[in-house]
Amino acid sequence: MRILLIGADGFLGRNLAAELSDHELYGASHVLETEGRNFNIDLSKPDSIAAVLEQSQPEVIVNLAGIVANNETASLNAVFTTNLLDQLLATGTHPKRVIVTGSAAEYGIVKPEELPIPEDAPVRAENFYAKGKAAETAVALKYRKEHKLPVFVARVFNPIGVGMNPRMLIPNVIAQVQACAAGESKSIEISRLDSLRDYIAVRDVALAYKALIEGEPSHDIYNVGSGVATSNSDLINLILDNWGLETRPKLVETADQPEPLAAAQADISRIKHDLKWSPRSTIEQSVKEICDASK
Repeated sequence: MRILLIGADGFLGRNLAAELSDHELYGASHVLETEGRNFNIDLSKPDSIAAVLEQSQPEVIVNLAGIVANNETASLNAVFTTNLLDQLLATGTHPKRVIVTGSAAEYGIVKPEELPIPEDAPVRAENFYAKGKAAETAVALKYRKEHKLPVFVARVFNPIGVGMNPRMLIPNVIAQVQACAAGESKSIEISRLDSLRDYIAVRDVALAYKALIEGEPSHDIYNVGSGVATSNSDLINLILDNWGLETRPKLVETADQPEPLAAAQADISRIKHDLKWSPRSTIEQSVKEICDASK
């Protein structure tokens, strides 16, 4: 199957590419050079998108590209996906499937009784990033309905693994643990120990996308998470257990009040039922792999 993977050079893109080696894979991003099966693409420019579509003639398109910053630029995610879908229509490209990447942030703040959160829960996006992803999902569903494009949304929770962005929580905590091991610090700072998130191994996310590509999805949106809520306290202690410091550093909370409850646990029954996908890695295994790679 010919697959166009947009955002192929990113954290998830690299992992997904590894899982799609048995397909005819074409990679695209704004930093890749056009050579062989790789293409430079600018999702803000329709002509750039059209050229890549015409050269790759994809049967499946996966869009992992986008802006992850929590500022006004996140609104461009909806623009990028609009441009991509517009060019499918303009060029007469008829893929079997188009997968757009959503985010758990779209659910916003929830009530404890709403967890685990299902795909049909209300969208209450609050910050710039969440609103941008919610708008992108809305665009995907609009084109699915109005233009009958085979668009599906993978609403991804918190992917973790070796090579993740150093600004994320786990690499940040590991950097503080390393400072403690070097005798440069005696404590680890965290906003709140009671904050919860659903962390999922990036390889499991990649396998979920592969299931969406190769299977027969019957819903328009699929949660991709572990189905387990992990607290910051448990996460940090897992990291410390793997590091094996002689003296346990002090954990210091920098926020006085608990943060509002986010969509900290995914209901993954839909993707389990429809596509026979389930996470393979536990949080313990993922944290160990990240720690081992950081030592």
